[in-house]
Amino acid sequence: MESDINDNYILKYYRKGLVVLSLICFTFISAPSPDTAVYVLTYILIYKFLKLWHHWDEKEFIILTFFCCQIIYFKVIMVLLFILVIMIWLKYYQVKKNVSWMLVGLLFLSLFIGKNLVVTGLSLFPLDYGIVTETVWELPLSVSNFYNGITKAQAFGVSPTVITEMNAFELSQSWLFHSGLEGLLNKILLLSILISFIFLFTKKVKPAIKCVIIVFLFHVVVLFVTSPQFRFFIPLLVPSAVLSGLLMFKLSHKTVNFLILTFLFVGLIIATFTGLQNRLTDNDLMIRNYNLHALNLLIQPAPKSIYPNDFKKVTKDELQYHSPLNNSFLYGTYDLPLPAVNGRYVEFMENKYQISIQKLGDSISEGFKYVKIKN
Repeated sequence: MESDINDNYILKYYRKGLVVLSLICFTFISAPSPDTAVYVLTYILIYKFLKLWHHWDEKEFIILTFFCCQIIYFKVIMVLLFILVIMIWLKYYQVKKNVSWMLVGLLFLSLFIGKNLVVTGLSLFPLDYGIVTETVWELPLSVSNFYNGITKAQAFGVSPTVITEMNAFELSQSWLFHSGLEGLLNKILLLSILISFIFLFTKKVKPAIKCVIIVFLFHVVVLFVTSPQFRFFIPLLVPSAVLSGLLMFKLSHKTVNFLILTFLFVGLIIATFTGLQNRLTDNDLMIRNYNLHALNLLIQPAPKSIYPNDFKKVTKDELQYHSPLNNSFLYGTYDLPLPAVNGRYVEFMENKYQISIQKLGDSISEGFKYVKIKN
């Protein structure tokens, strides 16, 4: 027997639940991020999926496909969302056998591969496999593995050298008891995963919502294997949490409106007056960071970089670049004239991987390449 909470109730209050994202999106006030678009588009995509599950609409299905492809284009880790598109197509396959919507997917796949080939030479970057191009600007696999390794290590709160020596149990412990805000969020995430898993075996949960939860749990498994950073879970975690809340508590119209206003008010307070994120993190850069709140931005626009723009001009072989004097951050270039790269990064690549960075042509507009240093 299904829940007595009807579909109109779910759709109506799920729409209003979009405001839950406000608290998360406020954290990106000081710096633009593609995560914001992924969070919002994923929430809308789930809404369209729930609508289409009960009523076929070809135009809405094309929009669903378009949103899904756009999200994956922004963040390839969200590729499991395409399962929802396929589920809708299979559900109505006997009625609508048109496959023209697949052209949207092929278009975005071509754009994704084309972008990666131009930028890195690796067709499926950040994955280490795909079409082999052997272009002169191709990112060496050793460098790609290095980036992937430090990303994964950061998620577990350990160093890249230590993570290779840890077993699955030790990694799980490190992830769950991560210090600062990330550790708190990881515990909340684990609770949400358990609640979602329990809902799979509850007869009251409608099939469409079960599909969303299944995709979310698959997404969780993939992230735990690759890089379980909390921000990667958010796109599917928030919709799943809102749907779970609607199923657990049949709230009145006034209660829902009160919760929405509360989320907005708390989000504005955090963004405008507090530096909460600095006190709940173990990231040295964030702790030292200025409190870039909405109020500061309204009174006086913040500079492009919080660090001094002092730099030195470095000439190495045929490469000339500007390196910051304040070079505590390996990738930091701050607001320097182009071409800009941290001298520490150049030295690191040469010493660790015997790779130097060189221009592709006479002008920096032609790009750069990694060159293997000959012993």
